[in-house]
Amino acid sequence: MIDHDWIRKKIPCLIGAAMAMLLTAFMLSQIFWNHKRILFFLFIALGGIIVIYCLFRNDFLRKPDTFLFSLFIAFSLISTLLGGGDFLDFFLSGFMSVWILIFASYYIVQEGSDGYRYLRAAFFISSLIICMHSIFSLIYASVSLFDGNKKMDMIKGCFLRGRFYAIGNANFMGFSCGALIIMSIFGLIVNARRRGIKRTFYAITGLVGWFCLGLTGCRTAAVGISFAMGLFAFFYLINKISGINIIKRVLLSLIISGLIFTGVLTSLYLPSFIYRESMTIIGSAFLGKDALKSLLEINAHRISEDDGTMTGRTLIWVAGIIDCLKNPRRLLFGISPLSTEGIYTAYPGHHEIRSAHAHNAYIEMLRENGIFGYVTIVALIIGWAINGLKVLLSKETDRAERFLVAAFFAMLLMGMAEPMPFADSQKSFLTITFFMTCGYITKLGRRTG
Repeated sequence: MIDHDWIRKKIPCLIGAAMAMLLTAFMLSQIFWNHKRILFFLFIALGGIIVIYCLFRNDFLRKPDTFLFSLFIAFSLISTLLGGGDFLDFFLSGFMSVWILIFASYYIVQEGSDGYRYLRAAFFISSLIICMHSIFSLIYASVSLFDGNKKMDMIKGCFLRGRFYAIGNANFMGFSCGALIIMSIFGLIVNARRRGIKRTFYAITGLVGWFCLGLTGCRTAAVGISFAMGLFAFFYLINKISGINIIKRVLLSLIISGLIFTGVLTSLYLPSFIYRESMTIIGSAFLGKDALKSLLEINAHRISEDDGTMTGRTLIWVAGIIDCLKNPRRLLFGISPLSTEGIYTAYPGHHEIRSAHAHNAYIEMLRENGIFGYVTIVALIIGWAINGLKVLLSKETDRAERFLVAAFFAMLLMGMAEPMPFADSQKSFLTITFFMTCGYITKLGRRTG
């Protein structure tokens, strides 16, 4: 006799483990392998098994969130067909493979009986891979820094205009480091009272993430991580402090969490100084003074600097919204998530300047998927936010769970200046980290409710 309960509990986690290994292979392929189509097929195959499994359990229709997920994919398909694509292009695309991976990870964490264990295992594997990748990229970039004949490689690692580039972009690298910090802090909190090597492991991965994030100069990720720490501290203190009235408790919690936010944000200026001074000493000892010229550009990318980035962002946001209003098809269904169409009208008089995306996750989602796809995502976000607030305000919530919710709101905040965490990009772990977190928040919200 078939034990259906065992299948229900174990099969999703086994598939999830296989997908975690594929995700690892995919990240490594970004560095070492240019032919990734086979991994797309494997993602789609494994994710498809989970989707079929859900269909047999009627979970698509029974749960609002998974129904909205499937509705979003359907609208994305319609958008692609109206944009001139075909079924094969869509179902074999990188977009489809990543979103199936997102859905499968979300579902496993939310519905699996061992969802919490899978979340911890996935975070452990991801932390290990991102940490190793960050170290490799930093070493490669450091060697390239002193080798004038070596071509700069923005995939493997380099320094360009004083910022640490890897995975193709300083911001991609910064968001991956942000994901590493989130997973490491979560791991440290979970293992805070346990003996073993895991605490040391997460302390090392968190330190590597902090150091590399500082070198990337990704201010959006820096603000997001600092906000996560401040928000976590605020709600932790609100529930921990006793003996004073609620107004004093809120004010005290605000002051302390504000100091923590400022302290974390300020600390991210240190890696550039530490790296530049350390490499100057090494370069002086072994390579001579001529090799030190390339170090002069490496400086902290400060929030307060007026380098025109924010002004440029606002111009791109306006142009992105105008782009959505060009015709009814764009407004209702978008340009298609498979489209590579950029934004050319952001800078008046300079139509040769192309922005690959709207530099805002919410505007970009509207631009690519139209009103119909946008509404489904916003509905999901509202549901996750309601569950998150219930978890934050509950006295039954432990510290690790409270931090995850704080990280969720921080990742939403990051979306104000970059397409993360909704970018269907295979080059950032932040997207997968975000949706696994959302799945667990949904699980916690139902338990709290």
